[in-house]
Amino acid sequence: MTLEVSGLSVRFGDTTAVDDVSLRVPKGEVLGLVGPSGCGKSTLLRAVAGLVRADAGTISWAGSDLGALPVEQRGIGFMFQAHALFNHRTVFENVAFGLKMQGIAKPERVERVDELLELVGLSDFGDRSVEQLSGGEAQRVALARALAPRPRLLLLDEPLAALDRARREQLNRDLTNLLLELGQTAIHVTHDQHEAFAAADQIAVMNEGRIMRAGTASEVWRDPRSTFVASFIGHDTIIERDGRRFAVRADAVTIVAVNVPTPADKPATPGVVVSCAFQGDRFQVDVEADNGAHFRGFVNDRLDVGTRVAVVIDVSRLAPLDD
Repeated sequence: MTLEVSGLSVRFGDTTAVDDVSLRVPKGEVLGLVGPSGCGKSTLLRAVAGLVRADAGTISWAGSDLGALPVEQRGIGFMFQAHALFNHRTVFENVAFGLKMQGIAKPERVERVDELLELVGLSDFGDRSVEQLSGGEAQRVALARALAPRPRLLLLDEPLAALDRARREQLNRDLTNLLLELGQTAIHVTHDQHEAFAAADQIAVMNEGRIMRAGTASEVWRDPRSTFVASFIGHDTIIERDGRRFAVRADAVTIVAVNVPTPADKPATPGVVVSCAFQGDRFQVDVEADNGAHFRGFVNDRLDVGTRVAVVIDVSRLAPLDD
């Protein structure tokens, strides 16, 4: 069973928000949909959900057309940045809301809510008021509520954007593990490519309403194919060799002292360190080369800003660009 989106377009007046998009999400997989703000990610998600009307194209699940179905019949769960919990209800009542609307008997509702609160790490929170929750706890409740009716597809629209970095990273790890444990099919929309790469089986990079590149995280990172995708995922430096343009991946860069000899097939470019940031187990170093190019690499020991270095490029790890 697979979600299939084919030739989907959404227009608002003269503005095309989603432009001829096609994508597949097999059952049990998570698609990370990334791109800059305003590129059409959320509109695409809402079209799949039935919250906005598509002007062209089809949306189907397991071969059955979803286009004619109202939102409540599509079997889709939602989790958004604004969790929109019911402040006048308890945590238990929030999670149970969708089940109650489905007419699920109370004993089954209690069992399902208890199961989900345990899954999201909030086993003892059922009687708490939503107003007593932290931001991270509220998002966990929102996730449990979205999962309660056992949706065949879960749509996540920037669900972690309002959290601070530490909580966002932790909840992203927990979310990834939970979706994997449940075998939950999902589309996770975010502008943070690191968040998506950590959580998704497949990545789709979107810009100006179109899918610019899709594939596994490894495929997209190693072979972005276009200047936009390369830049968006962090391959900021573009060089030319033999009449072709290449994105310089971080794994193609080695930073060495200026007097270290290098092989003939690995050209060295002198430059100066302009920043050095600790990344947990290594240092991320940005170098401004004497020829004006900028390179980013990683070293084991801190380098002072202003240090003269040489950037060695492994040409076998350059990513060729088609544009």
